[in-house]
Amino acid sequence: MKTNIQKPPFKLVWLDTHAIIAMARALNDKSAKAEDKKKYEELVTRISKLTDDCKILCPEADQDIEYEQGRRLIEEIRHLQTRMSKGIRVLTYNAIGDSQLSLIMKAHIDKENSVDLPWEGIFYRDPIKDLQDKSPFIVTVHHSTSEQELIEIDGSHKEIARIWENLRIERIKNKINFSVALNMEYTGYGSAVASDFSSLLEKQIKKMPVSFEDMIKSMDIVGRPITLWKHYNGTPEGLNGLLKFYNSEDFKVIPSVDISCKLVSDLTTGQEKIRSSDIMDVHQISAIMPYCHYIVTDGAMRNRIVGKLKLDKEYNVQVIKLSELDNLLDIIEADMV
Repeated sequence: MKTNIQKPPFKLVWLDTHAIIAMARALNDKSAKAEDKKKYEELVTRISKLTDDCKILCPEADQDIEYEQGRRLIEEIRHLQTRMSKGIRVLTYNAIGDSQLSLIMKAHIDKENSVDLPWEGIFYRDPIKDLQDKSPFIVTVHHSTSEQELIEIDGSHKEIARIWENLRIERIKNKINFSVALNMEYTGYGSAVASDFSSLLEKQIKKMPVSFEDMIKSMDIVGRPITLWKHYNGTPEGLNGLLKFYNSEDFKVIPSVDISCKLVSDLTTGQEKIRSSDIMDVHQISAIMPYCHYIVTDGAMRNRIVGKLKLDKEYNVQVIKLSELDNLLDIIEADMV
């Protein structure tokens, strides 16, 4: 199956968390150099003007947790993003992935040869209408995370990073290369569904207690996809049919799945130690990169995307490293000519 990913008529730019924080520090930190503050103020002003003209858009994403984990310049970061995004947000990475899963699952069931993934589907509202609205007021809402929630989320990210790091060490020890790891990542989705379903079923048969966390996890991993499978009249019916889809070539063309699997495979067969920040980078990039014209990320991630993986070619996106952030608009405007 071929996926036709439709990019928006304006230049969609995604700035990763490192880029946003670097800009906020340069603009607001008392220890920042005056020339850096001037440079980034000019950059933000230019972005704001081009956005008003519907030529580019740097939308907000679900990066709030990462800002709050830093415990510094949170309000300044949010103000900076509002200036650049005009309050326009993209869906969470989970919601974007679910949308892609739904569209491609239906196309698979209907035996279609191709499927369109419209760019409008990643936004909460029509961004063009919002940009054309010349109201002087921008209303944004941010959920404040409690300190306990931040501690739990930080712990969760560190635990996932620990698991990935152990996996990396094991794969290197067993000489598992990228290609083998990639196949393992693709099949891991179906294995997770089968494992979670069997675990929950076993607890019910043995009349063991099922925690609220178990139920939420099961709804996320099994409940939503199997409900979609039933809604689209997938065959074979039930879990067997869903697992057949998860093990098909059509499942692999879901962009969020494809990108995530390739990034994780490269991370867990490489020589660099896994960082907690890698977790969110994989989530965010996997979801939004296919629709973007440009993304700005750190040098290591850029090298990963444009090097061995060549995801920039596959998804027609230009990847700019963080050290070139101040040249971002020059690069974009040169492409507009």
